[in-house]
Amino acid sequence: MVRSSHSLLTVETIIDTAEKLIVETDARDCTLRALSRALGCAPGALNQLFPGGVDEIISAVQARESDRLHGWITDAGNNPDYPGLANLNRLSNAARLMRRACAYLDFAEANPAVYRHLFSHPPTRGASGGEPVVIAMIEDSAEIIQAGARMGELNRPTIGRSDAMRLAHLIWVQLHGFADLRIGGKDGGQIHQIRLPMLVNLLALSGFLVAATPAGFEAAVRNAANISAPSEIMDHHPPRQAASHG
Repeated sequence: MVRSSHSLLTVETIIDTAEKLIVETDARDCTLRALSRALGCAPGALNQLFPGGVDEIISAVQARESDRLHGWITDAGNNPDYPGLANLNRLSNAARLMRRACAYLDFAEANPAVYRHLFSHPPTRGASGGEPVVIAMIEDSAEIIQAGARMGELNRPTIGRSDAMRLAHLIWVQLHGFADLRIGGKDGGQIHQIRLPMLVNLLALSGFLVAATPAGFEAAVRNAANISAPSEIMDHHPPRQAASHG
């Protein structure tokens, strides 16, 4: 919506409009001139609220996107009803880890432009892009793996912080690679077929005893869901949607 008065400009309206431009143009047209045109103001009016110009505005958008993704993952991990792997005890650390992994993939598919902007575009000057949410996700996953060891869910009685962080980092790398291929259209429409095996392998990689025999565990997941694995997870609507700005 074009605004005719500079007095209507706020930090939030500028960030909202910048995010809308990024989503609609895949960040190609998020310039000070484009923002000024969309908001019906002079470029100087934007600089009054964002002295750093478009770089500072894009940094604010990336911070919002990072917070949204982290919130989505956290909500899913804490919600036993969020679909992960159907045959897991919903209160187990294995189930919590899988809900978070599924939420990460669900967010990317539900918000492809936001996800691409957060990770596929280099951070602007002074910004950190998706780094904060990645660090938080790795640290949280490491804590879950350590909790799993304490609760007897792992194939070892204890696991050190550094080893847990290493495993958590490997989990994120695989999830990010899957999401990037999926939303980038580089998979020929086939990569969703390996989503369930990948998730099972992540549990096995982390040492969770429930996935000690990955093939058998995967079959158990499919039987528990009583539907095909891709539909089981992909048809779910996640708890948060990216804000739409009309």
